Amino acid sequence: MLPDSFSFLEGKQGTPYSVMMGQEGQQWLHELQEESKETGKNVVWKVVPQTTSPIEAYTSVYENEQKERIFVTVEKFPKEQLDVQLSTPETTKYDAVTISGKKAHYTKNDQFLFSESGQYQELSWLDQDGDQPIMYRVATDSPTVSKEMLLQAARASQQ
Repeated sequence: MLPDSFSFLEGKQGTPYSVMMGQEGQQWLHELQEESKETGKNVVWKVVPQTTSPIEAYTSVYENEQKERIFVTVEKFPKEQLDVQLSTPETTKYDAVTISGKKAHYTKNDQFLFSESGQYQELSWLDQDGDQPIMYRVATDSPTVSKEMLLQAARASQQ
């Protein structure tokens, strides 16, 4: 049970919206950006081969009476070198925050392509379980869930 009457709805393997790409994904992204510039199209796309991610992820979905959702995702990364990159529009807002003594990152994207609301907020931070790197993400696609509510949910998920 998370704060503000959020209760467990369901769980699933994977992440709620994220797409995992290997290093070739950066090249594809660059190609798509160039195509967009050359053609003047705002939306361009490319079919890419499906790959198996070396990252194990599980998401728990919580919902309240207003049907607002909070996603709590745990991602186990390979023990080898960790390099996480993320692509987001320039309009994304960012704040550094602290959760359970760990440096965390808060982002708010008002132009999120995949949610019905067009909104996506996320708190993320890296931790260790022995020598296993683990990324925690607490996120929502609801425009009425506040940053403070996400912070409360993140703290509750660490207890």
